[in-house]
Amino acid sequence: MKKLRFLLFATLIAGSANAQYFQHDYGMAQTNDVLESGVNTNFPATAQGHLMTGYTINPSGVSVLMVTRTDLNGAIIGTFNNRYPIAENNIQVSARGRRIVHLSSQNIGVWGDYGAATATLSNKFFYAQLNPAGAITSLSSYSLPANVVEAEATSMCISPSTPDTIYTCGFVRFVAGGPRCPIVMCLNANNGGIGWSAQYQAGLNDWTAMDIVKSPYADPAFPGVTMLALCGHLTVPGSPESGCFFRLNAANGVFIPNIVTYGTTTNNGAFNAIDIANNPFNGGTGFVMGGYYNNPLSGTDDSWAMKINFNGLAVQFSTVHDYNPPPNNDYANDIIERLNTSGTYEYYLGGYTTNGVFGLNDALVYKLDFAGNPFGGGDQFTYGGHGNDRCLQLDQYTTIGPNNNGLSVYGTTSNSFPGLGLSDMYLVKAYFNGFAPCSFDIRNHNAVAGPGIIQQLPATNPSKFLKNPLIWGTNTMTDFQICFSATVTGGNNARHATLENELAAPGYFPNPVSHNNAVVTVTFEKAAVEGEAELELWNSLGQLCWSKKASVTDGQTQMEVQLGNELSGDMYHLVVKQNGTVNNYRIVVQ
Repeated sequence: MKKLRFLLFATLIAGSANAQYFQHDYGMAQTNDVLESGVNTNFPATAQGHLMTGYTINPSGVSVLMVTRTDLNGAIIGTFNNRYPIAENNIQVSARGRRIVHLSSQNIGVWGDYGAATATLSNKFFYAQLNPAGAITSLSSYSLPANVVEAEATSMCISPSTPDTIYTCGFVRFVAGGPRCPIVMCLNANNGGIGWSAQYQAGLNDWTAMDIVKSPYADPAFPGVTMLALCGHLTVPGSPESGCFFRLNAANGVFIPNIVTYGTTTNNGAFNAIDIANNPFNGGTGFVMGGYYNNPLSGTDDSWAMKINFNGLAVQFSTVHDYNPPPNNDYANDIIERLNTSGTYEYYLGGYTTNGVFGLNDALVYKLDFAGNPFGGGDQFTYGGHGNDRCLQLDQYTTIGPNNNGLSVYGTTSNSFPGLGLSDMYLVKAYFNGFAPCSFDIRNHNAVAGPGIIQQLPATNPSKFLKNPLIWGTNTMTDFQICFSATVTGGNNARHATLENELAAPGYFPNPVSHNNAVVTVTFEKAAVEGEAELELWNSLGQLCWSKKASVTDGQTQMEVQLGNELSGDMYHLVVKQNGTVNNYRIVVQ
């Protein structure tokens, strides 16, 4: 396979050659390839890199499990990028990988769901273990009650105290279009064996489990009980959708009263992700959750971050974050906590906006301080291209040296890059202040106080599931490298997302630029010396669009540049070289 490597230009390649920042997509040419989950691999030496799972949709409409493993550069050379057709009773099924983890054995665990090849919905769950080379070593199916019409796997976590144990969650429906019920399972990570399994109900309420973690916190009300903590969506008939939090006994799955719901009685909201919060500030430790809230102040859906205590009954912060520039709908699919270089905690809230600067949906990440507020000075990062780009999961490298630390943004892209065609799995590796080699935008964003607790609700857990065998095959997909750079000018992995380098750099106006009148006025970093300036325009793929020369006068500080009237909407880089000075401008054309 030929690797496509785009070195943008000299101003982006200065510094250490050890850092690896890039954007990639992975998939099959002319098929829809969907990422659902991605994590960093954290074992030493060659095992470090990235893991992704999802599915590809064949022309016949059958979904096929995908798993991809890369090195630290995002390259699949020496690792794997495979599709795994799965069959039950020798009949191929539609299988979708939903969550991936790197096990302590260095093997890989994938949690997902499947259904008949001709069905649009799944009605069973599966768990697969893969070895480091990508071969499936264990594949298990889990039968549900006969009246289940829909089943979707949503998340999985590893037990820190017993690494061979994993906990999985999802939801089922018993009536088409009817209320959902959470399912949670305790599995042996090596062979898929069931420790315990349960399905939960809260009356006729529509209730989902979207994410799960094993709690490190003891609850005095339940001495000796180790908890699982989950978040999700809950809708009481006749009321808006709400975010919810609930706990289970990790030893047996027994429900710990009660479900705690959050939001308001007038606006929709929900949580898609939960992470353990170690933050000693602003009320102590607990959990942080991310999702969306229909904000009456903005009139749109906005990303929602909330931090709660160990039992969910105290809200330590709740903030709603609105993408800039509006109007748009914003959604958060993941949230992670980072211990930064100053020894304090911060949060990254990842999802997408429906009206980004690159067009249609853009992958969106907010950077928040320990109180859930914007950092200021550049705390909103977007990545993408002309099409639809969404962040599904976030991860970080913070312990493998300053030249490799940074933020991993896992998601999907469709019709944004001239790579593999249709939709693909999408991976961005950026600095902690959001800087990446191409197709990124950084701004300040708006935030307001969010809603709090609505009520508590009881629940029951009535049923269990059975394990069955499946069979599998494999074939290989392709990796298309969008861009790559050893370092990025302005990239910063320090305390928070300052834009000191960005603000000190020369600027331009108008911002963005219309493709119908692509003329910008740029401001030099320092006054020009009489002579010639060399101008170059590069697109987001690192391709030179044009180069030209222009005359400047002594002391000149600005220049009007005709970009041309044939540019498509995209992020471009305008480079102006004059008397040994290189000015670099990221130009957004709409």
